[in-house]
Amino acid sequence: MLESKMPNVLFVCSGNSERSPSAEKLFQNFDGKWQTKSAGTAPSPGRNPLTQALVDWADMILAMQPEHTQHIHAGFKCEIDKVNVLGIDDIYDYGDSDLVRELKRKVTPVLRSYWNPSSMGDTTAVEDLWYFAYGSNLDPAQLRKRIGVWNGTIKCILGKHRLVFNVYSPHWRCHTANILATGNPNDKVYGVKYRISKQQLDRLTEQYEHVDPRYVGEIKAFAYCFQVTLRGARPSPEYLDTLVRGLISHGYGNDVVDEIRKIAGN
Repeated sequence: MLESKMPNVLFVCSGNSERSPSAEKLFQNFDGKWQTKSAGTAPSPGRNPLTQALVDWADMILAMQPEHTQHIHAGFKCEIDKVNVLGIDDIYDYGDSDLVRELKRKVTPVLRSYWNPSSMGDTTAVEDLWYFAYGSNLDPAQLRKRIGVWNGTIKCILGKHRLVFNVYSPHWRCHTANILATGNPNDKVYGVKYRISKQQLDRLTEQYEHVDPRYVGEIKAFAYCFQVTLRGARPSPEYLDTLVRGLISHGYGNDVVDEIRKIAGN
């Protein structure tokens, strides 16, 4: 159960002069449920620096770009799933109407899913849904080529499943990632949830040769789970590099990367 106290969200950008303070002001007391603060990884004079105290204060941290997530995990003690990437570039002025529109589009569903995560899996109740990526689609550049722009991301770890490389891909010309349910509480799969449209999910399904995604209740997201009998094999260096690049871009550290490389046999 979620606590009844008003939760805290910390917005992080580079200088704490444009994007993050705009978000702090816009979402203060959002839906009557959120306290907000903002900080910068390289703050402009007189602006708020990111500190361990702020990281500890936050129930959720929303970073504007992947490099901010990497900075947080490299410099501070922070739970992996506390930080999410919005994907908002440093091209706006403070309070810019286009920035406000982009913040509303990307932040609103993330904050509301904190209180009502079950609604994110109901494709009839909301315009968008959550898609769980654990393979090459972890890489934002890779996914952007496949479906275009999405509306938000949340770092996510799926428990009682394990990562295997047992799906042969003609595109990659190697065995690629798959997930298997094990029921073992020690098993986990590192990934990210992308907020996408039903049409974008259908586009992915077409590319996966019409393998239907499965709704995974534990994480309130759709994922592609391939029913194959092939034994696992090493993925190609190119495929593994794409997967690892995605993990790093979403703030996973060297310990997770090393674990994935070990699973892949590289």
